[in-house]
Amino acid sequence: MLALAGSFVDDVEPGVRLGLNQDDAVTFAKQTFGKEQGLIEELVSGLVQDNTLGIELAQDLNADDARLTFSRGVIIDLRNIGFASAGYHHRIRMCMTVCQGGQHSKIWFRAVCRKYVKDGEWADPVHMDDEALRKYFAEAERIGQVALDKFAQIYQRELAAFMETDATRKISNLSLSPEFSFVFRTFDSDNEGLLHLHDALGAGKSMTQWLEKNTLPPGDLVTELTLPQIDRRNRRLEALRAPGAKFAVLDYVTRDGEPGIFLRDESLQQSENRVAFNGVVFDEDAAEPNVPASASPAFSVAAEMLAGVTRRYDASKNTPA
Repeated sequence: MLALAGSFVDDVEPGVRLGLNQDDAVTFAKQTFGKEQGLIEELVSGLVQDNTLGIELAQDLNADDARLTFSRGVIIDLRNIGFASAGYHHRIRMCMTVCQGGQHSKIWFRAVCRKYVKDGEWADPVHMDDEALRKYFAEAERIGQVALDKFAQIYQRELAAFMETDATRKISNLSLSPEFSFVFRTFDSDNEGLLHLHDALGAGKSMTQWLEKNTLPPGDLVTELTLPQIDRRNRRLEALRAPGAKFAVLDYVTRDGEPGIFLRDESLQQSENRVAFNGVVFDEDAAEPNVPASASPAFSVAAEMLAGVTRRYDASKNTPA
């Protein structure tokens, strides 16, 4: 989430908060969307040329799935892009929500694993072991951080130019700075133990006590993603329930009815303005190959939870973009 700073050119109303009105937000979004081809090429070039990432473009840029929507705010979704590293094929999408009124600007990066190397061959991302999944999340986060930094620079440049020339209420010396970030690591599993754990949580049972008595690999992976520095299962469970531990367990049901289990790590919130969610969602078709990302419950739940968290954050701050 990005905070906007600057000053109104015609500042005759001291104390008026910075932000775009609805007309300016829509006009800016339409202008920016018209430049989508050039913006995506700039972004892709920056990612491929970054030697720290070791990725290359894996698909043509002419995919026609960019979109501009107004149903849940003013949102620009750049087209999906495919990248390949030595071990994974990533399908990524960059999106932005244009700030207006008292809302923050938001940019986000979403990555889906489409292929991974298994036994020396490219394989569909089903039955990935814990190590492959951990490495994927780590690699996707490295790409995501670079992509978000570059996308924020592009967004600030385009918004600054618009606000100085075309906006009805012009702002000079505009800058956008990161204020808060959210990380969601989610995956699908067809392990029916998830259904039992979800029911237990709904009945008020303890997740850590349930995991002590039941074998549930997806649940153990969620705890490992949340506490990667602790290598033993029993020690992770002890840390999660230790006095003063800043973790929250969420039993979640998607809009389509699939149950999921999430751990929210709140220990980072004070020092890094960052909160992380790690979770698994039940999907009876998780082992089916060649399923589109849109059919993945984990893919959908990340978008649902992100929307909910950002709305609550905006409401709690009640600050301009």
